[in-house]
Amino acid sequence: MGRVLTSAGSSIGFAEAGGGERTAIVFLHGVGSDKSVWHPQLEHFGTERRAIAFDYPGYGDSDPAPEGTSRDDYAQAILSAMRALGVSRAHVCGLSLGGIVALAMHHAAPGACASLQRD
Repeated sequence: MGRVLTSAGSSIGFAEAGGGERTAIVFLHGVGSDKSVWHPQLEHFGTERRAIAFDYPGYGDSDPAPEGTSRDDYAQAILSAMRALGVSRAHVCGLSLGGIVALAMHHAAPGACASLQRD
């Protein structure tokens, strides 16, 4: 289920399930975890839409993050990865740090976020 894509010159880990015409949903993990925490949600939501969980730079299967990487850098990495996968707009669900990154994504590209959910 886990894969890696190269976007903006670095590798980002991701896992996905599903497809179809409905707006995709993107899952963002918290500090100290990775995309794997979202496996049950990918299975569930993948039955009705494209569901994608990403690793931030420095987490999971992604390339290491440069020192001083910020939430805005994570947001840009995820937005770039979404574009690389052909996802221009998605519902964004973040857990802990993921909620902060989701807000940074919305600030940087409000049109890319169909809705935000923080747990």
